[in-house]
Amino acid sequence: MDAPTRSELLAAYAIERQDDSTALAVAFAITTTCLTYVIAATAFFTDHCQSLKCDGKIPAWLPLVAPAVAISFVGFLVLNVAASRMRSVHLQRLEAMILLPMRDGRFEPSFHSDAGLIYRPDRPLAPPRIRLVFATITVASYVAWPLTHRRFVYERPGGLLPR
Repeated sequence: MDAPTRSELLAAYAIERQDDSTALAVAFAITTTCLTYVIAATAFFTDHCQSLKCDGKIPAWLPLVAPAVAISFVGFLVLNVAASRMRSVHLQRLEAMILLPMRDGRFEPSFHSDAGLIYRPDRPLAPPRIRLVFATITVASYVAWPLTHRRFVYERPGGLLPR
C-alpha cells in the first residue's frame, strides 16, 4: 500500500476510533434518560391513580401515549448500539488493511473491541464460535417479544382484547 493511501486510511481510522470511544457514554446517557422518564412517569401515575382506573383525574389518552417516549429512547438506543457494532467491525477491517510492523514483531494498530464477538453473517462459523450465541439470542428475542407483547397488552384482564 502506498504512503498517501495509508495516511488517508490512518486518518479515517483515527476519526472512527475516537467516535467509537464515545459510544458507551452515549448509550449510558440514553439508558439513564429512559430510566429517569420511566421512574417519573410511574411516580406520576401512582400519585394520580390509586387503583387500576384513574377516575377522570387525568385525560384518558395520557396512559396510552406515555410509553411512546420510553419506546423512542429504547429505539434510539438500539440504533446507537447497532451503529457502534457496525463501526467496530469496520474498524477491525481497517486495522487489517493498515497493519504496520513494529520492531518487536508485533503489528499496530491492534486495538480490539467486543465487536469480535458479534455474529456476522459473512463468516458464521469462524472462531470465536460464541458468535452463534448472539445469533440464537437475537432469533429468540424476535420470537418471544410478540408473544409477550400480545399476552401482557391484549390478553391480560382489562387488556385490549375481550376475554
